[in-house]
Amino acid sequence: MQFVKITSAALMVAALLPGVARANDDASWYGGSFSAVITMSSPKNPKQSASGQIFVGDEKLRAQGVVGGEQRAVILDAANKKIWTLAPDRKLYQEGIYGPMPPRPDRAMMPSDPKHPLCGAEAAKKGVTCVKAKKPEAVGGVQAERWEISMMDRGAKQTMRLWVDPSRSVVIQREIPNGPLMTRVLEGVEQLNGRETEKWRLVTAFNGKSREMTQWVDVKLRMPVKAEANGAVTLMVSDIKEGAQPAELFTLPADYTPATKSAQGGAPAQKPQAPHAAPGGQRFY
Repeated sequence: MQFVKITSAALMVAALLPGVARANDDASWYGGSFSAVITMSSPKNPKQSASGQIFVGDEKLRAQGVVGGEQRAVILDAANKKIWTLAPDRKLYQEGIYGPMPPRPDRAMMPSDPKHPLCGAEAAKKGVTCVKAKKPEAVGGVQAERWEISMMDRGAKQTMRLWVDPSRSVVIQREIPNGPLMTRVLEGVEQLNGRETEKWRLVTAFNGKSREMTQWVDVKLRMPVKAEANGAVTLMVSDIKEGAQPAELFTLPADYTPATKSAQGGAPAQKPQAPHAAPGGQRFY
């Protein structure tokens, strides 16, 4: 990752997007190749609801199905940082994400990784310091490492604190100066659709207000397979079949036309998706 100017705002962005540095780091990809059926619902924005299939390969992903009544597919090539949205009915494609994406892997790059965007060599050149506490601390039902990440911003020292679980490669708690406090609590291990999952409660608090959601994360694949918010199921993944996936699933079809150059009209009907802050959200890199 190339750093331009590190400010508290940049720090927040990097913290909220744990996999932002490199899409092809092993620490931010799934735990294996598989296919599955996926349903995503958005009570506040029904047009963002989707149902279909997901295919995951070696640093490649394809999601296809119906979004807002229209056939849609997304191909992600994480190794080469390429992503396309396809409109199969019209044989059009557009670079970028248009519509919902399946949940990203429930993993984050650890501060101890030399490629970490805030604790790596490039950040150190800018004066960022990362210090790990000598002893682990119990946070959210697990033993976690506590890290303090400090930098100068407009003449003042800013320090973010992270509690991470290196065995799972996840952030358990995050404190950002003048920003939200995020905590995840391990509530147990449950069987879901015949697979072992970890049940996590995620709490984000800011300015006296808080919101919660619950996720069930597949232990082996490190993918959220169920999510609930405000008592409603917003994500369900089922019929998981592990194994290698056909290479053609992850290739941009040769007979597809760029949407912006087609006489049939412009890009797919939705704006590109903004990064999502919650673990398992819509951002891959």
